[in-house]
Formats: sequence, structure tokens, C-alpha cells
Amino acid sequence: MNNHAVKKINLTTLVTDNAENAPFNANTQALLGALPITVEVRVGQCQITLDALSKLKHGEVLNLNESLDAPVDIIVNQQVIARGELVNAEGYFGVMITETAS
Repeated sequence: MNNHAVKKINLTTLVTDNAENAPFNANTQALLGALPITVEVRVGQCQITLDALSKLKHGEVLNLNESLDAPVDIIVNQQVIARGELVNAEGYFGVMITETAS
């Protein structure tokens, strides 16, 4: 058995009374705002057996569980953060935000 003395320590309180000392001041926000993140857009999904998946051929279509006009989910870190509509953005897929998580 260890006979280490246990001592109580006092932690200083985080001062948040002015913007310079706030935990998320403009400098921190700018630093975090520059971090790259991956955003996923989920159009739909389907269930298929592994056997059927292994037999798919070029040109076959997987039917998704969403209609063409259904909103798509915008996902960050496996969490839906918004929904939107698919749009043509100068020849690329784009998403027009229609709803954000609160």
C-alpha cells in the first residue's frame, strides 16, 4: 500500500469579466475558426444484403429511401447540424441551407 500524502490544492477561477480574459475571445475564435473540418451531405440510404451488394454491376441503380425533393442532411462529426436542398453550383453539387439545428 502506498502511503502518499494527499494535499488539497486550490485552483484559480477563470476570469471572464472582460473580453481579453474570456475563454472564447476574438483571438481564440479566430484560431478555432481556421481549423479545417469535414462536412458530409447525406442524400439518402438503402438497405441491401452483402450478397446483393457484391453482385452489383456497372449501370445498376440503388434506390434510396428519399424522394428527389427531400431535404439532405448536413453532418459534422456524425451529428446533423443542418438540412438543405441540392443545387447546381456552377457545374458542381451544392447545398442551399434551409434549416439549421438549434
